[in-house]
Amino acid sequence: MTTRRWAAAVALLVALGLAGCSDDSGDGGAYIAPSSGADLDGSQVLARVGPGVALVQTPLGSGSAVLLEDGHLVTNAHVVDPFPSVEVSFGDDDPTEVPVVGVDLAADVAVLGPVETDADGLALRDAAAVAPGADLYLVGHPGDVDQPEVTIARGVLSRRREAPTWGLSFLQTDAAIGEGQSGGAVVDGQGEVVGISGSSLDDQFALALEGDDAADAVEAILDGDGSEQLELPAADDVEEGPFEVEQDVGSGTSVLYVPADEVDGELTVEVDGAEGVAVDVMTLDGYREAWNEVAADDADPEATDPDEDGTEPTPEAAPGRWDLEVDGDVPLVVYVDARSTAVDAVDVELSVPAAPLPLPEDASEDLAVGDAAEGTVSMLGEANTYLVDLEEGDEVEVTVSSAVGDMAFAVVPPGDREAPGEEVDDGGGGLFDLDASEVLTADEDGTYAVQVYAVDGYSTDYRIAVTEAG
Repeated sequence: MTTRRWAAAVALLVALGLAGCSDDSGDGGAYIAPSSGADLDGSQVLARVGPGVALVQTPLGSGSAVLLEDGHLVTNAHVVDPFPSVEVSFGDDDPTEVPVVGVDLAADVAVLGPVETDADGLALRDAAAVAPGADLYLVGHPGDVDQPEVTIARGVLSRRREAPTWGLSFLQTDAAIGEGQSGGAVVDGQGEVVGISGSSLDDQFALALEGDDAADAVEAILDGDGSEQLELPAADDVEEGPFEVEQDVGSGTSVLYVPADEVDGELTVEVDGAEGVAVDVMTLDGYREAWNEVAADDADPEATDPDEDGTEPTPEAAPGRWDLEVDGDVPLVVYVDARSTAVDAVDVELSVPAAPLPLPEDASEDLAVGDAAEGTVSMLGEANTYLVDLEEGDEVEVTVSSAVGDMAFAVVPPGDREAPGEEVDDGGGGLFDLDASEVLTADEDGTYAVQVYAVDGYSTDYRIAVTEAG
């Protein structure tokens, strides 16, 4: 069974921010030092930090980023993923396209650039001197992207939180946040940047990665030691079809990517040889636009709304052809997945230019009871599969955790690997109680498949452990 996120993420991850003040280190602008001096008021904090906080825009939304002294910018990974480049602007300047250097998906950090700008670079600082109850400020670009203006909000440091598995520390604050704040600056009362963007839960509280951990992530990315990332094709790779998609059962899903600027509100998808092949047309952020009967078989048979949950296939304009009205502001992806051994190639023709997006072949990893493994899930990819050998009556606890991701897994019993497994998406703790854990009792001897994915749809690093229960 292949598992893909069919719906867009729930707004569990609305971010805080990052930035810094200049120093004399020259080490990528991410120098760490303790803060000292008299407190500033909000207007002084904004004047000091605001010019170095940029607006980031992608076809999926917007966020904020912070300029470092060497000209690179730092933001959240989930702001820019999975794009190879994004648009960045400071103040009233026109947007500039800058490359994504890399990401740290465990810490939700990305590095962009470098860029040329008159704004002063900033530094990430150690948060050790910030005491609970002290003021914290968020500086970023929530709201209107047509008339962007950097904003500031004030809160207090409520407490510190730890993600020990990942060696990460977070600042918990009640500062008001807004969509687009992701990647904005978390600043102490002395105008020093003491953390980078984290996550929020239902506007109750928010978390910001502490400055020293943020600086470590930036350094690792610039050294080429960031997370592996599955990126979208570059603009030069987009071309007119038709596209021949090589397919056989177990080879994995093939994807065609349609950039947002190629979509004008109408799209025709024609598949020659669609029998025995699952075809899905989706927006990049996870909304299904069309699907055929084979793909409809993947949906929940107990779904209460067949049209939205995919149990009813999209009507065809002709055999193997769909004429669609689609949102012209969002990129599209066409998924093609062979389910019949008789299929070895499929011709796909689109009414607009597109680019093939190679995905890793379906693969699985053996995991013995008592062992653990680390991996990465991509918003573009499918579930990662782990094979666990059990005997009837064995009881094991499966736990999948992430520093900031919303993890889930499904367990498929021996025999029918294509059968749907029951989803487990909570019970594992974590910063927001978003890790997944459950005790599994083996009903029979054999190999059980544990399929790991992220409920919120964001790319993230994770850890899976299988231990004896009790």
